[in-house]
Amino acid sequence: MRGKLERHRPRCHQRGHVASKLSSGVTSRRGKGPTPFSQTRPRSWFKRPARRRGPRGNRYFVASFGKNNDKKLMWDKRRLPRLAPEYYQGFAHVHWTHVSKNRHSISWDASLYGHFREVLLHASARYAMGCARYVCMPDHIHLIWVGASSGSDQLKATRFLRRHLDVSWQKQAHDHVLRESERSRGAFVDTCQYLRENPVRAGLVARVEEWPYAGNMVPGFPDLDPWDSDQFWKCFLAYRTSQAD
Repeated sequence: MRGKLERHRPRCHQRGHVASKLSSGVTSRRGKGPTPFSQTRPRSWFKRPARRRGPRGNRYFVASFGKNNDKKLMWDKRRLPRLAPEYYQGFAHVHWTHVSKNRHSISWDASLYGHFREVLLHASARYAMGCARYVCMPDHIHLIWVGASSGSDQLKATRFLRRHLDVSWQKQAHDHVLRESERSRGAFVDTCQYLRENPVRAGLVARVEEWPYAGNMVPGFPDLDPWDSDQFWKCFLAYRTSQAD
């Protein structure tokens, strides 16, 4: 009789199964069968596995699979992939996109835009960078930072910018580290021009010059023409030389 009952029990409750061995000695609940395996272990046993840095700086965690508890390295999908910190330091060229939480509209006006430029200037000066192009859109911000010294750190500058702007952001900013081919003069100008035309593609204005919340920035050059790329590079090279001294 017992052998027939064993065949109708779930595998996790059959005699000899690893789960039954771990839960041996636990009395059954009247009329409800054996106590579930999850109730035989302490809460700490089900603790979420610790996350760790992968070989390129991404966040991973170790998960167990199968009856042999084989270990496997899994990427934490709750965070965007990020390169190792050294890719954002020094003379890196990085395109950043900061998106508002739940894509809520940002009420751009003269006051908020002035505060944004003030915080951007502090971040650029503090971490030795120039902003080749920024465009403030209704629910996100594009900006391209260029490192001006070996001590530049764009990850720290990004945290500084997001912390001091009175905007509710998504949990993590998007980034794209420009490759060597994308940093050549022609390709880089095309990238900046593409960002500049975002308001036109979104139907906010008819011409790029009509959108007031865009420009560039180099610390120490307040009269920089926001649409003159040649002037930007002259000012940036002068700023970079001053950082080397």
